[in-house]
Amino acid sequence: MDKVRCAHLLLKHRESRNPVNRNTGERVTRTKEEAVAELHTLLEMLRKSERPDHEFRRLATAKSECSSAKNGGDLGFFDRYTMQKPFTEASFKLRVNEISDLVETDSGFHLIYRIA
Repeated sequence: MDKVRCAHLLLKHRESRNPVNRNTGERVTRTKEEAVAELHTLLEMLRKSERPDHEFRRLATAKSECSSAKNGGDLGFFDRYTMQKPFTEASFKLRVNEISDLVETDSGFHLIYRIA
């Protein structure tokens, strides 16, 4: 498999490489621990959802601090060399329609949903 298509929900923290919400322009002040706790809550919501694919898009649109939020977190297709290594490794391990556990990169913490 050369490419995957994923959506993600990114929560930044004050130690992220660019701690600014890309949708609001506001500086992110939460701690790493607060970001992890919030994402664990969202992950539990997704696991309990009858339609996790729709719920993921809804939550990514409402909560993600990446500019991809406007597309429900959809990043389109990407290869093994486009994203940060932890993100890529997690994405390529997922099965289609599977949601990752928390993934940490320099950008913050992610939940990743594999679309294709």
